[in-house]
Amino acid sequence: MMSSLYISLPPYSDWMRIGSISNYSPSLMAMVKWKTLPGVGSPAQFGISAETANSTWMGPVSATSDSMFSLEERREFSKAIATDLLRYLSSFGHVGDQGVQMLDTWFTKFSRKMDMDPDYWKRVLLKD
Repeated sequence: MMSSLYISLPPYSDWMRIGSISNYSPSLMAMVKWKTLPGVGSPAQFGISAETANSTWMGPVSATSDSMFSLEERREFSKAIATDLLRYLSSFGHVGDQGVQMLDTWFTKFSRKMDMDPDYWKRVLLKD
């Protein structure tokens, strides 16, 4: 068995799975992001369902799908990763035979930064 968390926004006609908990994945939550109008609240309804593990635990969490992020946001994310990698590699001057090791070290550092702050990538481009 597993439990899934769903969210619905006005007019409350569609439900989106944003997370789940099971023995196989103790905590799988997605970042939920939606636009709001200034001065207007954003009421939301949450739903929890008990499901068989086969029904959703292997499937993607809805909020991670491309439909949640605009093309511009995905481009910005990709550019931020590439910019961070370029800065890291440039700091070594001459790469030589250490290229793969440097790339692996960069990925480890980038992953740690993202674990500590999921919005880290958004600030990379602000350094330009």
